[in-house]
Amino acid sequence: MFLRSIFASNFRSFDEINCTFSDDINIIYGPNGSGKTNFLEAIHFSFTGKSFRTRNDNNLIKWESDRIITEANYLKNGQKKFIKINFSKDDGKEINLNGVNKQKSQSLFYESNLIVNTSGSVGLIRGEPSLKRHFLDRLSLKLNREYSLILSRYNQTLKNRNILLKNYEDFKKSKNLFEILTEELINLSKIIQDERTKIVNRLNLEINKITSDDEQFKNLNKIYIKYEPVEINMEKANSLIREELKRKTTLIGSHIDNVLVVDKDFSIKDFSSEGEQKLASILLKLCEYNILEEETKNVPILLIDDITSELDSKNTELILNHIKDRSQVFITTLSELNICSGKVFKLPVSSKVVNA
Repeated sequence: MFLRSIFASNFRSFDEINCTFSDDINIIYGPNGSGKTNFLEAIHFSFTGKSFRTRNDNNLIKWESDRIITEANYLKNGQKKFIKINFSKDDGKEINLNGVNKQKSQSLFYESNLIVNTSGSVGLIRGEPSLKRHFLDRLSLKLNREYSLILSRYNQTLKNRNILLKNYEDFKKSKNLFEILTEELINLSKIIQDERTKIVNRLNLEINKITSDDEQFKNLNKIYIKYEPVEINMEKANSLIREELKRKTTLIGSHIDNVLVVDKDFSIKDFSSEGEQKLASILLKLCEYNILEEETKNVPILLIDDITSELDSKNTELILNHIKDRSQVFITTLSELNICSGKVFKLPVSSKVVNA
């Protein structure tokens, strides 16, 4: 899969973006405030209809403008395709995929494989377990579409169970319903935990492969993902009911599973430098890349924001050497990087229009 060109109007700080891209590495560089992250975000939005920075699409519209228009032209499995998105505060979002109107951004989820590494991606290392669970579940969704039904059923069951826990009178009147919801929660949790175990095992295989085969990553060869699913059965659930009523929330289920990224059995977030944590987060994204490429036969596009942040020159070069033979890559940085092939975009602070 290759992004050939993008058009975006009134996106964040830009009046207009109108660019064609290399099928290899694309470097976007410029000083702070020039819109480098906004540029990557425009690419992401044009493919997915979503931002990787905010859930409020209104924040994406340039100040004193009323709408965003984006168009991505790309090549997928040898076919030319396009996605057009028109979003306004008043009219909402209109999505057109190859001439067919789509109702929701979710309809684009399986159309492309975008892998994004931003400053927030280090949350995979030092963030809350919920971020790591989301990473595992999102990757599983890419490989197993039926998994979305399991997650949807689980979230609805959890919501209904919590409603009863918040009101003791409702709980007393609906004990049979509560027991049914608990059984459903347990059954769905087991399916989710099995799916997460599979994807963790697959990711750990990829970590081992990259760190063993690539001399540049040998210092990370002790890293692995440690998944700690909570114990879940009816006996355990019944033992927690009193505490759940007290806290008014469900205390059992796969939504509280723990996930750690460890190095030699020690949590990286507690014993590694910020640079090592960023390197580890990029390693996880490269593992995701490999899995998606192999399983979906849809070669991902890799977006890396501010690659030099928290990394010294040696580790920056390590990453560049590893991804240079990948498919299409977009990288932002403060200064120009030397690349053998590809395209370079310079973003001046004062410019609100990018044509290249």
